[in-house]
Amino acid sequence: MCLLEQKCKESSSSKNTRPAALLDNQSLFSRITYSWPNSLLRLGLQKVLEEKDLPELSEEDTSAFNLDLMVRLCSSCNAGGSLQKALVFDFIKSVWFIQPQYAIESAAKIVQAISLGRLIDTFRNDGLVNKEEGFIWASILVACGLIMLVTHHQIFFFGWRR
Repeated sequence: MCLLEQKCKESSSSKNTRPAALLDNQSLFSRITYSWPNSLLRLGLQKVLEEKDLPELSEEDTSAFNLDLMVRLCSSCNAGGSLQKALVFDFIKSVWFIQPQYAIESAAKIVQAISLGRLIDTFRNDGLVNKEEGFIWASILVACGLIMLVTHHQIFFFGWRR
């Protein structure tokens, strides 16, 4: 029993020394480029990570937060609604900002497909290659790829996090 009590004391004291949650208070640029976990990754390169090196969870990632959310949803369905409708409505409400990103990503895919076709056309004009037009279409192709890179990862990160 003494060993178990000692382990419990160590784990409770180690919780007090954990760093703050990495994602909290990060800039928009840091969130978009996923540079917010760099401090933990650098520490992992220097030494083997221990439990005390891992940061606290963000409030919305804790089980207490999610339990409270489920209790609120269940209480709303006890007031006359269905739990299924409450869950769907809460999901839509919590990830509404992903929908414009889906539209941007879809538009970028369409523009990328069109620009790829136009880029190929610049090489097929009876042996005449218009370099300037080719560079423009190639630049559009790359820009659309970068837009899709950023939006795709944001969509999945915030979709799965919820």
